[in-house]
Parts: sequence; structure tokens; C-alpha cells
Amino acid sequence: MVVMTHASNVTGAIQPIAEYGHITRAYRLIFMVDAAQTAGKYPLNVVAENIDLLACSGHKGLFGPPGTGLLYIGDAVHLDSLREGGTGTQSELEEQPDTLPDKYESGTLNSVGISGLGAGIQYLVQEGLHNIAAREHALIDRLIKGLAQIPNVTLYIAPTGGEQAPVVSCTITGYTPGEVGALLDQAFDIIKYAPDCIALPQRTKLWGRIPAEQFDSAWVILPRRKILTARSRPCRRLQPRQYNQRFYPTGQI
Repeated sequence: MVVMTHASNVTGAIQPIAEYGHITRAYRLIFMVDAAQTAGKYPLNVVAENIDLLACSGHKGLFGPPGTGLLYIGDAVHLDSLREGGTGTQSELEEQPDTLPDKYESGTLNSVGISGLGAGIQYLVQEGLHNIAAREHALIDRLIKGLAQIPNVTLYIAPTGGEQAPVVSCTITGYTPGEVGALLDQAFDIIKYAPDCIALPQRTKLWGRIPAEQFDSAWVILPRRKILTARSRPCRRLQPRQYNQRFYPTGQI
């Protein structure tokens, strides 16, 4: 079995899943794709790309509410059920129904979340996947070009010539990502800093110039109101004006 992400949630680099799918099919391997960063943003064809399993969250490119997602299961895959009972179908039998999707949907379904996910997918259909992708490409290109012109900013993106998903990581010399995230949140209300999403890559040589303990003291920040949790050490509250003087010599934003 081969499992891979379609796009990195760190660099945004898009993998050639069609090529991998061709190889896995030639060797009769099960091919699973994590499309959390690309579903709703890039065309996906499970048949042409020989994908046997495809999983994605619903709250990103599919515009669904948190707690929703989907799993595509191809004909060549037969999965055991993790939970059994309470399907509401074939209740006269003691065994779990073998029909799909009942086999994998025990208990009361999140009907509100599913309805929201359906509305998000309907919006995608109405707007057109290619139109949405074009807008996001224009925005990410603008962001990358702008960040590349700022001194002391290092970008971590797809290699030159590679496809770039709308995900960008960067660091600023002398500051931890937590400090930068706090500034952008408090002064501009525009950032989400969530180190749990990239717990392992942030400790590798990708960001090796930043000691791991500095990540451990960072905040987990979401837009529109502040600190969710702190790591192993207490975190001091960052004042935007302090950073204005450090980031902007003129003191202006």
C-alpha cells in the first residue's frame, strides 16, 4: 500500500499523483491519497489517477463546517468497519450491514454538518473549480512575490518549476514563528499559527536554524480571538507596538 499527500501542508508542493497511481497500479498496490489541501481547489479523478482511497477534510477547500470530511473507497478495497451498530438499516440482523455506506456509518449521522458540506460543494459547482483555482493561484503568486522582496524572510515553497498549492510557509530571521504569528494576529487579525499541524517538519532541518524549544513556547493562534493554548512554558503577551519598532524602523504599519 502507498499513502501520500497530494499537496504538502508545509510547503504547498503538489505531488504528481497520476504518476504514482500508474506505478502502484502496475505493481498491484493499493494507492491512497490525502487531498486535504487540494480537494475543491484542483481537479481530482480517482479513475484516471488510479486512486483506490481518497480522504479529505470538509472544512478547507470544500467550504464545509469543521468536523466534516469524506473518504472515497474504490471497488478494489474492502475495509473492515471500526464501529458497529446503530446504522438504522437491517436492524433485524445482529451483524453489521455489508452495504455501503451503512457499513462505515454507525450511530447518528452529523446531518447538520453533512448539509453544510453539501452546500459548500454546491457553491463549488456554481462558481466553477477552475475559477476558484485561478483566483487562489493569483493570490498565492502575489503573496510569494511580495514576501520574497522583504529582507530576512525565508520562504519554504514548492521547488522552482513545481506546482504550488495555496499554502506558504516562511520564517523571519531572529523571530520564532509564534512571535510572527502573534504580531500578525494582534496587529492585523489575518493569521492562523498552529504548530500542531506540522509538529514533525518544524523540528527537522527545514527550520533547523530555529531551536526546537522556541517552537515549544509558541502560541497556537486562530484569527478573531487570541490564545487557544500555550506549550510547555508560559507565553508573554506580545504588544503590536513593541514589534512595530522592531519590524518597521519608522514605527508605521
